[in-house]
Amino acid sequence: LSSNLAIAAGGAVYQANSYRVDSPSSTTLKITDSSFRYNSANFGGAQFSAGTWSTALVKTTIYEDNAADCGGALYTLFGKIIDLVQNTFTSNRATTGGAVFLYSNFAAPGNYTSSDNVFELNTADERGGALYVWMAVHVRVAGSYFASNSAADGGAVAVYEMSVVRFADSTCEANTAADGGGALEVRDRSAITVEASVFRDNRAASLASDDIRNDDGEVTCPATCPN
Repeated sequence: LSSNLAIAAGGAVYQANSYRVDSPSSTTLKITDSSFRYNSANFGGAQFSAGTWSTALVKTTIYEDNAADCGGALYTLFGKIIDLVQNTFTSNRATTGGAVFLYSNFAAPGNYTSSDNVFELNTADERGGALYVWMAVHVRVAGSYFASNSAADGGAVAVYEMSVVRFADSTCEANTAADGGGALEVRDRSAITVEASVFRDNRAASLASDDIRNDDGEVTCPATCPN
């Protein structure tokens, strides 16, 4: 799917369920072996997935050169289960969440998983060059590769607003931040656990913490945390 435009959300794909309390509905979205290029929207340049009862599985799919204000490739809102598996996110751009923006709900937190994905050359003007996590309390990133992503804060990943993330068996390489957190930034009472991951050649231009910046959050590393 290429060169599609949505004024509001989901340049190529829009998923949502009914928000009626008396009659809720659910949706299930499965995307495999696909490609999304040059799509744009305000939320989710290529894909928008929303709804407390909705689930989405995206596997072996390419997101390239998509653009949005939030979530250059993908924006999720209150999704119940979002699984991203073996996808490639390249050269997507946004104000926040260059490739992916995960937005959950404390009252009904979803389960979000990123497994064996590649995030490369994505950019955000503000936060989260590849991935921005906002109010999402069940996020697991495993076996993923973040390289040459950039943002003002959190060159690869930014974790905000009491989110909880497990970051395991992943690599952050040559990501850059204009301010802080060349690879990861953790703020606003959020928490991240980093396990068996590699941080190499990440840079923060104007503040300390080339690899991980912790500002009123919690960073846990079973081994020594990177700087």
